[in-house]
Amino acid sequence: MGLLGFIRNTFGETLVDVESWGKFKLTDLFDITGSTTTPKNRLDLDISKEYPYVTTQATNNAVYGWSDIFTENGGVLVVDSAVLGTCTYQEYNFTASDHVEKLIPKFDMTRNIALFLCCIINKAGELIGYNYGKKRSQKALKQESLYLPTKEDGTPDWHYMNSYIDRLYSEIKKLVYKGRRFKENTYLCIQINYTDNGVKLYIVTIFYISLFCSRVHNRYIMYKIK
Repeated sequence: MGLLGFIRNTFGETLVDVESWGKFKLTDLFDITGSTTTPKNRLDLDISKEYPYVTTQATNNAVYGWSDIFTENGGVLVVDSAVLGTCTYQEYNFTASDHVEKLIPKFDMTRNIALFLCCIINKAGELIGYNYGKKRSQKALKQESLYLPTKEDGTPDWHYMNSYIDRLYSEIKKLVYKGRRFKENTYLCIQINYTDNGVKLYIVTIFYISLFCSRVHNRYIMYKIK
């Protein structure tokens, strides 16, 4: 199944006709650059600290731990260029291990738009087949293109992408709250899964956009229920 097929199966009837989506080069949307490498042994990592230490791992939103310093500004997408080529959104300032590439947006990228793009970029990477022997380097990223919702003038429909994730979040809140009464400081535990089945996109989206998000451990995320 190609990228358009994945998009069609994932977003289904809730999106505009995906056949009309436009094709955009990553370099038209982002400045693609590396990050400053900070070896793990130079950091005093602790979960109580402020800044994420971003690595090439595909779990925990690529966050290995937390430190009290940062070298990179947040509000960017990052891509692992060592293993699977996983793309994550780093909202906050961070430090990074080696092989962490940055996609710095040339447009106003909200959190919702970033989550939408991560889904498409990750599936594109799976279809290309990045691995240890075929790395998602800066050179490779500069050759990639994405299919995105498009306005009549041929530009990306950022408003639609933002609104779509916003609607998803509203649906998720209804599922979380429906018929439940929570005590103060209660947390909801949700497992994170990545598959070709579009239904699983809900789980990926919950992981990123919950306003109740606490720290991440392994492949599980805890959500504070207010």
